[in-house]
Amino acid sequence: MGEFSKDEEYDLDQENLDIPDYVTPDYDPVEPDSSMPEADEWDPEANDRYISSEVKLPRNGSEILGQVFARKCDSEGNPIGMANVNPILDTQVYQVMFPEGNVAEYSANVIAECLYSQVDDEGRQYLLLD
Repeated sequence: MGEFSKDEEYDLDQENLDIPDYVTPDYDPVEPDSSMPEADEWDPEANDRYISSEVKLPRNGSEILGQVFARKCDSEGNPIGMANVNPILDTQVYQVMFPEGNVAEYSANVIAECLYSQVDDEGRQYLLLD
């Protein structure tokens, strides 16, 4: 077996080709126009744990099912509140849409409290009948 160079080209169509482990073949990308997104180009709402969740929230003396659809922002477009792993310390504010089309604002800790009170230990939602 002869000496191999890292810059040496190999004919990959040849059978029984003995390429050393330290040589990494060059591959053409499947999608040549695609690129890796920049770290600064991410949408914080894309991975938000409350957005798109349905939860029964207190409204006008009863509990009504609503869907969390966005974070509340100030006049400059900055989200209101700070996220925290502990739901009690989470100060984010969300917008919730109800079936009749009304939109209301709720804090993350109220949404978390209502979510956790409506699921069992395995995360399944349950309904109590009177």
